[in-house]
Amino acid sequence: MRIVHRFRKHKSHIALWVMLVVAVSLVLGLAAVAIATTPTLATHDLTTPGVTAATVAQELVGPGVTISNAKFTGANAACGTFTGGAGIISFAKGIILSSGDISVVKGPNDSAYAGVENGEPGDAGLNALIASTGYTTYDAAALEFDVTTKGKTVVFSYVFASEEYSEYVNTKYNDVFAFWVNGHNYATVGNPAKPVSINTINNGYNNDGKTTSHPELFINNSPQVYNTQMNGFTKKLTLVAPVKPNKPNHFKLAIADTSDARLDSDVFIKADSLLVDNKRPTPAIKSLTVKKNKVGKIQYRVKDPAPTSGQATVIIKILKARSTKVVKSLKLGLKDVNVWLKYSYKFKIAKGSYTFNIYATDVSGNKQTKIGKANLQVK
Repeated sequence: MRIVHRFRKHKSHIALWVMLVVAVSLVLGLAAVAIATTPTLATHDLTTPGVTAATVAQELVGPGVTISNAKFTGANAACGTFTGGAGIISFAKGIILSSGDISVVKGPNDSAYAGVENGEPGDAGLNALIASTGYTTYDAAALEFDVTTKGKTVVFSYVFASEEYSEYVNTKYNDVFAFWVNGHNYATVGNPAKPVSINTINNGYNNDGKTTSHPELFINNSPQVYNTQMNGFTKKLTLVAPVKPNKPNHFKLAIADTSDARLDSDVFIKADSLLVDNKRPTPAIKSLTVKKNKVGKIQYRVKDPAPTSGQATVIIKILKARSTKVVKSLKLGLKDVNVWLKYSYKFKIAKGSYTFNIYATDVSGNKQTKIGKANLQVK
């Protein structure tokens, strides 16, 4: 009986070991799949052979734009290029400027306080932007170059990221980014416009949702959701700036720590995204029948091809049928493009036949190719 018992016990142990091995294999297999499919950032700074201020700046350039006189100020580890960003920051490759070391952006997010102190000074231009706070900047990284184009407006796409999120939101550690075109900073948010920084885009202190600033633009990454060391970052932002056609325009991109040089902040800028925007939006609207004094939903869409493909200012005018007389003008403001949207309006106008006219101006100032039109019946 003891032998049988021992044998049964041995069989039980074997079964347990088999189950354990299978479980471990499954876990390791799943982990391997996860590792294989998780996006991974790779960076190349100015110490990499062939990577210079000129090649970094050239990485930004799209059709219709030429650059010259590129120079970088800061630590060599604070400027370079990246790949592997598509599943993390929404675009695959481009350039990085850092207030520390660009390699720190690589995942996983296994430290809440990652950063490198380079011992570099701050930037006078950034100091001026935050002068009202009474603080100064450290470890600045600045890339400058001249741009010549035939167009009157340029755009590019970028993401601001930081280890200061969200433990140091609304504190003196307000790391900041700026993009000057001919001396004016266009990397701003809100109205009145403020420089892009920790304190101007966030979801509050410690991500608590209190005393926030443009939380709709902020992505929390602590605990880790995206494979980057950065605790938080913005959604893709689009910068629009006027330029002088056929003349050199001076561009300067700069980022820095504020109040100390400890935790890193970074800006990712999309490759080939420095473009001339001269493409006009195309508005469209659907016909509608509605009862007098009732709310009707006006359906409209503004098509706007790249490079901006973000938002456009929309106006809908209601005209008497076969007339140029405007009965009502609806100013919808800045609205998303390339999607059908609805605008609710209570139709107090007299019964009869009308026409909708829809107008659109994109964020680069390009007006519609033609006015969108549709019929309206008020019964």
